[in-house]
Amino acid sequence: TGLAGLYALATASRLKLPLTAHMHIVWNLLVDTAIGAVPVAGDMFDFFFRSHRKNFHVIEKHLIRRAERHQRHTRDRTKG
Repeated sequence: TGLAGLYALATASRLKLPLTAHMHIVWNLLVDTAIGAVPVAGDMFDFFFRSHRKNFHVIEKHLIRRAERHQRHTRDRTKG
């Protein structure tokens, strides 16, 4: 689980996402690692928490916002 989480963090870094995205991914990793280490309860937590999916949504959200800003900027430049 840790390697996949680090991959999400590396992806966020490669895409130059804001610090808030990095912090959100790190938080998800820490929570998943800490609680996931508890036998049995950690397995049940992993099943419901799904940190990888949450990290994907963090990256996706920031990329969508970036695309929307770019689209607005491009549209405003063509109107001018």
